[in-house]
Formats: sequence, C-alpha cells, structure tokens
Amino acid sequence: MEKIMAIKTDNRLTVPLERLDVKHNFWNNVSKSVSHEKQRDDGPWKQEHQKAEIVNSVQEMLDNLPIFAGTVLPSGVVTFVNDLAVQESSHSKSELIGRVLWDGLWWSHDPAQRERIKNAFNDCVNGSVVRFDVPYEIRDGHDQVRWTDLILRPLFDELGKVKCVLISGMDISERKRQETEQRNAIRESELYFRSLAETLPQIIWTANAAGEINYTNSQWKEYSNSIYPSDWISFAHPEDKDRGRQAWNDSIETGQPLEVDIRLRGKNGSYRWFLLRAVPTKDKSSNIMSWCGSATDIEDRKIQAKELSDAKLEAERANATKSAFLANMSHEIRTPLGAILGFTDLLRDPSTGPEERLGYIDIISRNGKALTHVIDDILDLSKVEAGHLEIERMPFSLPDLLSEITSLFSETVKAKRLYMTLAIDSNVPNQVLSDPARLRQILINIIGNAVKFTSLGGIKVRVESALINSDKSTITISVADTGPGLMRSQQKKLFQPFTQADNTTTRKYGGTGLGLALSRRLAQAMGGNIAISECKLRRGCTFQITIEVEHPKSEAKVIGVITSAGKDDGGVLSKAKVLLVEDALDNQILIKRILTKKGASVDVANNGLEGVEKAMGGNYSIVLMDIQMPIMDGYEAIRKLRSLGYHGTVFALTAHAMAEERKKTANAGYDGHLTKPLDTEALIQTIRDHLHS
Repeated sequence: MEKIMAIKTDNRLTVPLERLDVKHNFWNNVSKSVSHEKQRDDGPWKQEHQKAEIVNSVQEMLDNLPIFAGTVLPSGVVTFVNDLAVQESSHSKSELIGRVLWDGLWWSHDPAQRERIKNAFNDCVNGSVVRFDVPYEIRDGHDQVRWTDLILRPLFDELGKVKCVLISGMDISERKRQETEQRNAIRESELYFRSLAETLPQIIWTANAAGEINYTNSQWKEYSNSIYPSDWISFAHPEDKDRGRQAWNDSIETGQPLEVDIRLRGKNGSYRWFLLRAVPTKDKSSNIMSWCGSATDIEDRKIQAKELSDAKLEAERANATKSAFLANMSHEIRTPLGAILGFTDLLRDPSTGPEERLGYIDIISRNGKALTHVIDDILDLSKVEAGHLEIERMPFSLPDLLSEITSLFSETVKAKRLYMTLAIDSNVPNQVLSDPARLRQILINIIGNAVKFTSLGGIKVRVESALINSDKSTITISVADTGPGLMRSQQKKLFQPFTQADNTTTRKYGGTGLGLALSRRLAQAMGGNIAISECKLRRGCTFQITIEVEHPKSEAKVIGVITSAGKDDGGVLSKAKVLLVEDALDNQILIKRILTKKGASVDVANNGLEGVEKAMGGNYSIVLMDIQMPIMDGYEAIRKLRSLGYHGTVFALTAHAMAEERKKTANAGYDGHLTKPLDTEALIQTIRDHLHS
C-alpha cells in the first residue's frame, strides 16, 4: 500500500486530492485482488479472511489520515468513519455506523443541509465526484458550527458498478472565518466609501471592468432623475458622444485613467458641462477589476472660459479697429494740417498776388475748421464714453434749426445735381426746450452722410412729433437718401466707434468713423436714439433720429440758431477795454489783433500774478484769462481776485471743452468759459454782451 502523505499549509494539515486518488485506486485494486483469489478457488474461508485483512488495513489507513473520512453503501448507510470524524461529532463510532448519511448527527438539525447532502450523495452513486462546503455542528456544550470541504467519490467493483462511496472532508472553519471577516471588511469599506461619496458635491460612480456603471451617489439621481445608467454615454450631448465613447474605450483597453469633458443631459432635458475622471483598480497581475470615477460640474468654468475667450477676441478686434482708426485719424489730421502749413508758406512768398493770397487764406480757414471738427468729434466721443457729457436745456426754434441745417448743404446738393426736401408736420412745436448745439451736431452728421454718399437722386428730410404728455413730446426726424445702401453685415457695425461700412468707404469718402457712433450716443443722451428704419442695397437708406423735447412753460426768449456778430465796422468794440491774461505770445498777438481791429482797447498780462495786479489797478469791461500759465495759473488767479473783492467780469480761456471743466471754472469764480481755438464771432459777441454789465 502506498503511504498517503499529509502536507501542512496555513497552520492546518491537508491531503492533496491526487493522493486520495491513489487511495481510491488502491480500494479498486483490493476488489480486483479479492476476485482474483476467488478464481483461484483457494477456498471460501481463505478468500473472506484475505478480504477482511485488506478492509482492516484500509480502515486503519483512514484512521491515520488528518481529515474526516468514511465509507457509505449506495443505500446511504454509513459503514465506516475514522477517528477524527468520530472525535468531531462528539458521538461514539457505534452511534454513527449504521445510520443513514443524511440523518447523521453532524447536520441532523438542519433539514436544508440534509437534503443537500442526500442529493449530492445520489449524484455520486450515479458515478459523479461531488465536492462542496458544508457546515456541521459540534455538540460540546457550546453548540459550535464548523465547516468542512466535503468530497464524495464513488468506488467501483470489477463490473463498473458503484460498490461504495468514499467520503472525505477537511476542516475549513478557519478559512471560512477569514472569508467572513474579509467580506465584512469589504462591506464596511463599501459602506464607508458610499457614505463618503454622499458627502461630496461631485457625482461619484463606479463601474465593472467592462465599463458598465454599477453605482452612483445621490448627486447623479438629483441631476438626472435616474439611479444609474449602464452606459453614461447615453446621457451625453449628441455632439460629445463619439468623443466621450472613444476616450472611455481607450481607457478600458489601455488601463489608463480617464479624463474627458462632455455635456450631460439633466432631468429637465438641458445639458451642462462635466469633467469626467476615472481610475482603474487592478489586481496583482495588473488586470482591471473595476473603475472608480467622478463627474464634476464645470458649466460655470466653461462659461467663464468662453467669456474670457470672447473678451480676448473682442479686445483684439478693438485693438485692431483702434489701430486702423489711428492710421485713418493720422490721415484726417495731417491732411488739413498739411494744407494749413503749406499755404502758410505760400503766403510768405512776396510774389503772391492779392487774389491768390485771399484764396490761400480761404483754404487755410477751411482746413483749420475741418481739423477742429475732427478734434471735436474725438473729444465729444471721449466725453460721452466717460459719462461726462451734459445735455443743456434751452429754448430754441426747431423749424428754424432744421431750415438752417438743410441750407448749409444747398450748395453741395446743387453741385452734385441732387434734390433735398424738408417736410415738417403741422403738429411739430415751434419752440422746444433741448440742446440745439447737440441736435445741430447730429443733423449735420446724418444729413451730411446722406449728401456725401448719394450720387443720383436726392435726400428727403421729414419731421414728426408725438405727444408724450402735456410737458414733453418725441420728435422724429427721418433722413432718406437714394445712395448705395448697406448690406446687413455693414449695418451691424455701422454705429461702432472708429468703424465705417468698410475700408473702401474710408478710401473713397474719407472721414474718421466717429460721426454715427457719436450721433447715436448724443441722441440717446437726449432721450432718444438713431436707427436704420429702412435700407435696401443700391436703393438707399432711411435713418431715423428720435429725441425727447420739453415744451416751454411760458414765452421765453428764443435763442437764435445762427449766432453772428455780422460784418460790423471797426468800431463795434470801440467802448470795450479788455485785459488779456495769456502766456503764449502767438495767442496774445492773435487775440489782441482781432479785438483791436474791432475797436477794443487791449492790455496784456503774461501770467496770473501779473493779471491780478493789472485787474485790480484798472477799469476793464472784461478780463480774458488763460487757465494754464506759469507763476500763477488761472484758477489761483481768479480765487485771488475774488478774495480781493474784484467784481468785474472774468472769462476763462482754455483748450479743455469737457463739461466738468466748465463746472470747475464756474465754481472757481469765472463768469464764463471760452474754448480754444477761439471762435472769433463768439469772442466778439461775448465782449459785446458784457460792455454795459
């Protein structure tokens, strides 16, 4: 007989199954040997004696095995149990032998286990080897439940029939205990993970090795109103599905972490951006066992990034637009400036005749006014965008203003062989309260553009009025031309600062690109707007100007639209005595020459301190004082004069045209404000108005 060796592993004795096969083969050999001896006809007694010796030897061997062992007849009756099995049962061998296996004392209190063993035994009798784990009881006062790894093997006779069933079992209670502890630890770890996942603001999910999601925290249900999808791609935005699926498949195939941003559909059907991340859990062989991932809402981050990108693009466009504007502005400034300087040099030529000289002077004057207009547009737009523009309220005749504006363009219209009509509805009030200077500026821009861009046909100006209440009305002025019209793309950027319809407009017609932008802002400041009401390519456009006006509550003195001193003779200011406080020699010469030609007596002071001394010692009709001067500037000088009790009229001369500058000079003590470059007629009219004050 071959000896069956026991191997000690994990602090317990085990017997390799292949060694049990030797034992079982031996049992079969025993049967064959008995049959052979019987054929030799050595006598019945000797045969039975030999068989008994063999059986005793086998049973002795089974008693010495470190496992539970026994034999059972095909009927289920136990014929043998080894000592270890008896010891674990807490019963005697005689109590166990002769009992039916599934009624054994080990599992007699568990009907389910008895039925399970009976079914397994029947399978074994039919020729199958059956192996399974089964619990059993130990009656030692503690009613312990132990586990055994039970194996049922059929033993066959020489005819191939099952002679009996060999039962062997190994105590695996310690292994079961460890497995239970491991399962409990895993369960506790899973509960901890899920509790932690519920506290996080992100969506937390897990998936199996194939990528099928098997858990999500409550944040996903809150967002999507579903427990979890087997495939989160089904919730992805149609535009993101292919990209998301490709990234997920790549991670599953390569085992690399997932990171992809996609839009996921929420319970209300809308989509939000999420950053999906996942990392794999791998075994010792680096095989993926599962995935753990998160989905972080990055919608706000995406919006901010887009806003930042849009702002950057807008800044780049604005920078490019302003660069183009500066190039164009350089042209607009240098062109009249070049004419002024060039014709000034020609005036110095002694050979220049009187008629040529007068022509040159007209050219210089015209270009000087054009240059002033460009600078005024820039300053006005700066004031509007800085919020420093103030709209004045004064009475004026609206029909007179409109007639004057249209008459300004009569020569140009006639030269281009165009027509211009002005239609004023009967309900338009004659006198209104508003800012005539700003309205004049708007009309010159809009009507001037219509005249400039129209080559055939003409311009129609129509004025309407709608009563807001007893104190206010809305004035609507429509300017329709028959010019080239505008495309939709051109209309969208028409009212943006520093832009024109396109670059060809600048090359063909010139201009700063500020007129329409400034006009719209002025109209909005006056309670209205400017818009294109109708425009057809190659058929012309209609611009609609709206402003709010007030109705004068009483007959007020209406300010004339055209303010002019007329072509007075040299003695118009013969009674005026003027003190000019100005540090710039050229301005001293210019202003003094203008005033003395009109008959005024002019004294000059070179700085504020000198001006204070002369003003206090003389009897002047008016003092004209520059603001920026050395030694003592204009603000300090006026405060000094007023503190000394000077009550005469003092006007500020400054290149600053901002509304806050006017307030500043008024608060300092000045009676008025004249802006450089000086308007000669306005200067003379101002002095005339204060001759008798």
